[in-house]
Amino acid sequence: MRLLTYSVLVLFSLPMLILCTYLSIGIYEGANILHSFMQDSFLVALKQSIILSSFSTVLALMAGLLFAKAFCTLKHTVLQTLYLLVLVVLFMIQPIMILSVAKQVKLFGTLNPLSQSITIATLHLLPIATLFWISIYRYIQTEALSIAHYLSTTKWSTYRYIIFPQIRLRIGLAFLFLFVLVFIDQEVPSILGYRTYTEELLSQMTLMEEMQTIVLSALPSFMLVGLLSLGIIFGFNKNAVSFSNTISLNIQSDTPFGKITLAALYLWLGAMLFILLKTSLAVSIKILFNNNIEVILQTLSVAVAVSLCTLVLSILVQHMLKQYASRTVHVIWACVLLCYLLLPHSLISLSLLNIYQKIGIFSSVGDFVIFFLGYVFVLLPIAFLLLFLFAMQEKKDYFLDFFPVPIYQRWLKITLPKQWAVWTIIFLILMTFTLNELSVSILLVPPGFETMIVKIYNLLHYGDKANIAFLSLVQILFLIGCFAILSFLSKKAIR
Repeated sequence: MRLLTYSVLVLFSLPMLILCTYLSIGIYEGANILHSFMQDSFLVALKQSIILSSFSTVLALMAGLLFAKAFCTLKHTVLQTLYLLVLVVLFMIQPIMILSVAKQVKLFGTLNPLSQSITIATLHLLPIATLFWISIYRYIQTEALSIAHYLSTTKWSTYRYIIFPQIRLRIGLAFLFLFVLVFIDQEVPSILGYRTYTEELLSQMTLMEEMQTIVLSALPSFMLVGLLSLGIIFGFNKNAVSFSNTISLNIQSDTPFGKITLAALYLWLGAMLFILLKTSLAVSIKILFNNNIEVILQTLSVAVAVSLCTLVLSILVQHMLKQYASRTVHVIWACVLLCYLLLPHSLISLSLLNIYQKIGIFSSVGDFVIFFLGYVFVLLPIAFLLLFLFAMQEKKDYFLDFFPVPIYQRWLKITLPKQWAVWTIIFLILMTFTLNELSVSILLVPPGFETMIVKIYNLLHYGDKANIAFLSLVQILFLIGCFAILSFLSKKAIR
């Protein structure tokens, strides 16, 4: 079984191995690197991506700190749950859907392309930046803060000498993670006319440049992901101590600041839905529904199939890793998954196309298989992360180790009844990510097939406001529906 486990891991790592092979060959042939990186268009696009990513990340972290502070002033569990729920829903709304709403605001149209791109990226990153700050607070030692409070130490001294030294590495990793999320995104800047590094990379793919040249051009992304991987490996060795009690040291009940911020977040979500609905009503809803019902059904069928397949594969591979793989293999696999998550997804798609071309058997079925696999590979990191987080909360039951219970009976009568809520939660989360995945769809979508997010992206270039608003509204309502079910199932999962 150990050999089978390693074989499965190598199979799932194949796209990454191909990319690393081309990258290694290109680095060995040093002249090609200079040729790729000294082109004016590439250097300008790289500089513009760095500017966009830096400004967006800094603004998102600054605003996220304020929103996280508002969360910490909420003491009621229901309000905290509603706060976290709206943050997750807002983050799952794709930047191009935020753009479709922003285009209805006159003030947004007066900004230059860079400012527009920064605005959209910051709004998209703000929810996850807030979640980062909330989680970072939990790594602060409560004892040191209690002593500082007892000694009446000034707030500046407390932050400078106690809080900041404990969280600076994690803030750095959060900055790098958010930076990469903006860095690999090309959809919104390309629509707004702001040339970015990832758009330059995609244009090389569409122009059918050599595989080695394209992978070499992606070297900055590889370096960023490598740096983030090292930071994660070496930065989380210390055990975290809960900070939840210390945050509320001087707060006995919910404060107006927290409640006002919570209301503002829901107003933000409601305003988006209202603007989209108002724009959709410019045309008959019946006409819009008839025009888009096919793409809606296609999108849902793909989301269900891909999410279910990814979940099953992730459960099987996680079990094999747990039983038959060493710690070193776990670390290597985690790095591979991080690359799948944070490298431009168009690169993963390109690697799958390269494998498809080498096999040399082309058919409509093969086109759908590659399209399907593209989704699976970019969803694997999310599925493994969620399985890992839920497994951390679960205590191992040694009772059955003393009895020879057949595996299928153990699975049907114990594992399935115990885990169905957790697996359903993961399935729904994977569905939301499938609905939002654009980069894979653009490159791998078979002829005659279309998803909602791809259609929104295409229509944004032509200004079809009614159909864009209708599809965006349907997409957001699907996300809200999924997370409403998730909030209900989370109680069963916790129990």
